[in-house]
Amino acid sequence: MNVTKITRMEPDGPGGKGLDAWPKLPPEVVDEGDPVQTGYKYYEDDVTGLRVGIWNCTEFKSKMEPHAVHEFMHLISGTVTIVHGDGSTLTATAGEQFFIPKGTMRQWTQSGEVRKYFMIFPDPSGAEADDPDSLRAFKIDQSEEMQSIPVPGELEIIGETPEWKAKKIFEDPTGQYTFGLWQATPFEMKPAPIDHAELMLPFEGTMTLKGDGETHTFAPGEAAFVPKGAECVWASTDKVTKVFCSFRPKA
Repeated sequence: MNVTKITRMEPDGPGGKGLDAWPKLPPEVVDEGDPVQTGYKYYEDDVTGLRVGIWNCTEFKSKMEPHAVHEFMHLISGTVTIVHGDGSTLTATAGEQFFIPKGTMRQWTQSGEVRKYFMIFPDPSGAEADDPDSLRAFKIDQSEEMQSIPVPGELEIIGETPEWKAKKIFEDPTGQYTFGLWQATPFEMKPAPIDHAELMLPFEGTMTLKGDGETHTFAPGEAAFVPKGAECVWASTDKVTKVFCSFRPKA
């Protein structure tokens, strides 16, 4: 069942109760190993294909093939190496965020067990990148410079207007799926439903969100997911910097 409110993503699933057994990977996508995968889906939209959850898998190496989806990932544990079609590689380790654009020719390689949070958009529109041959997996650099941006006028801020900064790192060809960096000085706003789905990973400051009569705090290293339409009030008393991945479906 899809979550409908502010949700704390947990490495061992909701309440630490463990992950669900998932079907075996099809043999045609596996090059080496006999992988066993488990996971948990917090959100799955049959219309847009958006999926958000946790994935865990034992050692394996995939075949070299195009990545079927846009996939933003936060590595909880383990190490992953992505080998591209031209032989170049990218290695991600626990605590890092990385991304594979749809259509990237790649081979997924892990020499041990790996666990990750993911936010996937398959983009069924058929839209392609301007230069598909240049597609590569890449890590999110949390030190990238952000630019000042205006606070949206539709937000009802309580008290002093905060300072916002942001850096858009990726936007899919349809303009719906975006991720990047965002920073704000302390502020609080009046309750309102969120107009997009968002995975948030704070890495500086403690993030405070309120909704449905509950207050949630997220420290660096923790993850929050808020589905579109949920009541979500930003109420942080810290200056917060986060990595975000958002999906704003077109009408």
